[in-house]
Amino acid sequence: MPYLNSVSIDRQTSGLMASGIPLFSIIGRLGSGWLGDRINRKLVMSVNYAALSISLLMFAYVSREAVWLIIPFLILFSIGYGGNFVMITSLTRHYFGRRWFGTINGFMMGIVVVGSISGPLLAGWAFDTLGSYYIIWVAFAALAVLGLISAATVHPPKLKSPAVP
Repeated sequence: MPYLNSVSIDRQTSGLMASGIPLFSIIGRLGSGWLGDRINRKLVMSVNYAALSISLLMFAYVSREAVWLIIPFLILFSIGYGGNFVMITSLTRHYFGRRWFGTINGFMMGIVVVGSISGPLLAGWAFDTLGSYYIIWVAFAALAVLGLISAATVHPPKLKSPAVP
């Protein structure tokens, strides 16, 4: 909302967008879960990261003149964001099984929390330092591209077979 305010978007539109993200993320969660059970999970996750990358670049260019970019941003970001939560859990279980699922999932969710806390702080710092949020949205889009590359190229670990007595 502070970003949209900084590019002269009214508070009502900002508020609607902020409440729309969790609502539309339901589509990403349900859709990605359903697709992940039917087609390649890596592909679904890669598409989610692509949606995040594209949406964040769109968001960087939102302005009073380009307020229409909020709609595709909202749809793509929400679907990619919601879908990735489902796919991360699904891929973790698929690649590592149940034995270490809790430990691995807990570690990953800890990283998500660190990102959730540091992201707004970085955005605020960027605005205070540079007078614009533009660079932070581009940087976050670049991180999503790294996620896309990782998701597309990850392979299941080679597990050691149990020793035969």
